[in-house]
Amino acid sequence: MAKGFTKKDLLSLFDEIKTEQAREFPLTEIFLKRYFKPAVLENAKQYLTNKQIGQIDANNDFSQITSEVFNSLAEPSHQHIQIIRDNANITLNAHCSCKVQRKCKHIAAVLLKLKTEHSGEFGQNYLLHDWFNQLEKLKVNQKPLNKDVILFVIEPFKGSLIVTPKVASVAKNGKFGLGRLLTEKQLSSQVTPENLDEADFRLISWIRSQNTFGKLMLEGQWGAIALLKLIATERCFWQDSRDALSMTNSRPLEFNWHNEGNNLSLQANVTGCKSWQLFNTVPPYFIDVEQLVIGELVTPLQSDEIKHLLTMPVINTNMQTQVEQRFNQLFGMSVIKQNGEVSRKVKKLSIKPVISFEYFNQNPVVRLQFQYPNELLNSESELQDNSLGRNLSFENTCINRLKNAGFVDCKGPLQHVEYYSLAISAERPALWHCFVNEITQNLKKDGWQINGQALQQDEITEGQLMVHLSRDKKNKLVIEPYFFLADKRYAFADFLTISSLCNNTAQTFYYICLPNERWVAFAKVDVEILIAFYQEFYQGKKYPKRLNLPLAYARKLSGFQKSQITSDEASLLELTQLVAKDDFGAKLQVPKKLNATLRDYQIHGLHWLRFLKKFQLGGILADDMGLGKTLQTIAFLLAEQGKGKVKLPSLIICPTSLVNNWLQELQRFAPSLNVVVSFGSQRQKQFVKLSKADCVITTYPLLVRDEAIFNDIAFEHVILDEAQTIKNINAKVSRHVKALNSNFNLCLSGTPVENNLSELKSLLDFAMPGLLPSQTHFKEFYQTPIEKEHNQLRADQLKELVKPFLLRRTKAQVVTELPAKTEMVKMLELMPSQQKCYGEIRQKMEFKLKDLFAEIGIDKSRLAFLEALLKLRQICCSPQLLSDEGLQFSFADSTKLDWLAKHLPAMLQQGRKVIIFSQFTSMLSLIEQQLQALNLGYAILTGQTRDRQSAVDSFQQGDKSIFLISLKAGGTGLNLTAADTVIHFDPWWNPAVEQQATDRAYRIGQKKPVFVYKLICQDTIEERVYEMQQNKAALAESFFDAASKQFSVSSAEEILALLK
Repeated sequence: MAKGFTKKDLLSLFDEIKTEQAREFPLTEIFLKRYFKPAVLENAKQYLTNKQIGQIDANNDFSQITSEVFNSLAEPSHQHIQIIRDNANITLNAHCSCKVQRKCKHIAAVLLKLKTEHSGEFGQNYLLHDWFNQLEKLKVNQKPLNKDVILFVIEPFKGSLIVTPKVASVAKNGKFGLGRLLTEKQLSSQVTPENLDEADFRLISWIRSQNTFGKLMLEGQWGAIALLKLIATERCFWQDSRDALSMTNSRPLEFNWHNEGNNLSLQANVTGCKSWQLFNTVPPYFIDVEQLVIGELVTPLQSDEIKHLLTMPVINTNMQTQVEQRFNQLFGMSVIKQNGEVSRKVKKLSIKPVISFEYFNQNPVVRLQFQYPNELLNSESELQDNSLGRNLSFENTCINRLKNAGFVDCKGPLQHVEYYSLAISAERPALWHCFVNEITQNLKKDGWQINGQALQQDEITEGQLMVHLSRDKKNKLVIEPYFFLADKRYAFADFLTISSLCNNTAQTFYYICLPNERWVAFAKVDVEILIAFYQEFYQGKKYPKRLNLPLAYARKLSGFQKSQITSDEASLLELTQLVAKDDFGAKLQVPKKLNATLRDYQIHGLHWLRFLKKFQLGGILADDMGLGKTLQTIAFLLAEQGKGKVKLPSLIICPTSLVNNWLQELQRFAPSLNVVVSFGSQRQKQFVKLSKADCVITTYPLLVRDEAIFNDIAFEHVILDEAQTIKNINAKVSRHVKALNSNFNLCLSGTPVENNLSELKSLLDFAMPGLLPSQTHFKEFYQTPIEKEHNQLRADQLKELVKPFLLRRTKAQVVTELPAKTEMVKMLELMPSQQKCYGEIRQKMEFKLKDLFAEIGIDKSRLAFLEALLKLRQICCSPQLLSDEGLQFSFADSTKLDWLAKHLPAMLQQGRKVIIFSQFTSMLSLIEQQLQALNLGYAILTGQTRDRQSAVDSFQQGDKSIFLISLKAGGTGLNLTAADTVIHFDPWWNPAVEQQATDRAYRIGQKKPVFVYKLICQDTIEERVYEMQQNKAALAESFFDAASKQFSVSSAEEILALLK
């Protein structure tokens, strides 16, 4: 033993080694690579590098670990990790509060951090090895330095700040020029344009994705993140300055009263800033335009609140106390300084901004001065003493108005004097025209004095934009914008690539420059209509001289004067005027052969249908159930037949349950029409008659089966009843329907939107092909913003687009003579045996689903989830429906059957006729048994009922007072006005389906009040379904009512909560 090294020292050393070994992290690198996907580990390394891992608490052997990890927005997620060691085997049980929950990047980051910190030399070697791997990748992927770079230019625009990307070359001294704007084609490209940095292009593409078409605003939380990323590039600049903006410390924002005689105005000041502007971000940021720094504002206010405070009108001093009290109520005492701190040094002075046009070295400049009562002062005078009472805030506002119009401080001899010139750029002449011809007029209205006359360097001509309309072979609208100048015709599309600064500044005119450098100004409102077309249909492509658009887009030309629209087709000129005014043209007579009297709203519907047909359009008749969509359609068919020009048959496609209904209604209201029904096992015999009939009736399933027959026939009209059948855009039946050859397509559906907006798109793709964009573009531009982001602007745009082609009237709007309808929700408590059954099954299914969600995710567990919901819903109806769960539940009671037994006899004694709807045919069988035991007569209609009409007649006209109907078999199409009571035995997800079922009784022809009962089991899945129904209804109504709110998709936690 070495000298001086005792046995005690040796044992102590062994203990330290043992402790250190015990503290070594148990998971190997191989284990981590097998447990996590490569992409997850890569993301985890990024979290480790960026130091986004917060506190980690672990016991000595790492068997229990809790931690937190922060995302880029500093939002934490929390992890709980168990490492279980069983001899040589290690099991990892880890959960995270993020959406992924298991095997996520946050868990991987925590384990990787522990591995590197508690594995001796491995940690250092691992990080060093990974660092060299990244270096090698960079070396391999290294590209030659780009000659061009993207500059991110911050500019003011209409009271906000925007970012404009420009491309500039790097000079030998490392400085940047002013740069040129990227073309729309470059900005819209799906790949990084050549010679540009991919990271820069991704950044600007992300900012574009957050904005609708137009200027690139930086707003909200994402805007703050984007701003920081822009600054980090070191190529973010203020207007024409090429000194890069940098970050500064946060500074407080103060509001002070400014006194002018008996008036007070509110002023905002940022500490240390003479001239600053506000970013509309969360949190709010400011830019000091003199020091070229950006920082966060220290204020409890939001950006929108700050902007609004800056627009506060001038008040009289006697209102100050009252106004301050209101401020204190809204914002607290600290935001607006109180009257004790009001500055009263400044006298009330009358100020007039004075603009003078001058020329320096043959270039136009403007001189800005301020006329005070006794002196004309230069705008840039250095003030050592403000005893004259100059209103510096007002002067800065005036200076900014010039700079917003494109002016910058003059350079050279005129620098630091009160002269301003337009920045040197290709669009400088356009900016000058804009200032001289438009902005100066606005300045005069605001009290500015304009001295001298600006010489026009280029003569400007006011042109008139024209559009020529025609149709192509596919019946699409062809729009050709053009203009005349000196008797020469020009295609307007050739001039839409002009730099946009001038045209974004101008409000009245849109300026273009001809090849001969002659400038032309057009009404901007006309040009914006065309730009919207180009952006929607030709984004990222060269603007064509002719636009091919859906015919329905003719209504968007209503902004043009009649004299601006030319066409060789009179019908197109008529269409642009009528659709714009929601006018259907001359009112036509109701067909004399129609054996019915139409109500006013039905006559309106008939005119609408004939209008669509006249202009080769199509549409969706979306009236509430029971308002006579069938009758309006029959009247339309008769009217078209009466013109004597219809030589082709009309095809009516409906659900199987409605074939007899259509046949009877046609025979009743239009006996003059020759109707052929292609239905049943003997339908082949009818095939030879189809092309010679006036009307052909078939079903959706048979259309698919007999596609070869129907595809060979040209139809005058194709009409879809219960058109929501084709709501799935990818379904086979949808494709077959849309492949039919017809001159006019019509959808009939009281519920064109049941679950989401893609259903509406599918219907309109049939009725009005081309009206809506591709599925991808529709989802990106309309569906996601409306359904998930609650974007009311997009909802209004979509509604405005489809408005002429979707006619919807509710009962409340058009039918005042219908009797009252009373809806009652009956909340029932489960019977004790039923409660026990529900609790056992619920607990069993919840455990099963949790494991499945963890192992394979929610999407792959949907079938199991639906199975769980089905079982719970069946228990609510009757535990006897669970035949596969054993005999222990076969004798459990049913609270709903008990309710029926108590209330049905009383209802019948009152003379009521009752419909009972259920989606479970097996439940209807149990109700049958109960009715037989009570000796109550009934009729029944399910998918297995062969003679449907006899069942209907026995209830409508016979002695049966109870009608049992399965929701799918009889929820649509039936006319059961004999009923005055409707019982929904079990709720369905979609309230529209229940509403359709109710409207079998509550419809035109009903004379008695209707009572609707909904049986809901309290504290069960049924109550959750009932709550979801309200959200589903919100989606459908939001499309017709701008005030309604949309529903949002449930999270995993909300889905599991349904089982509670």
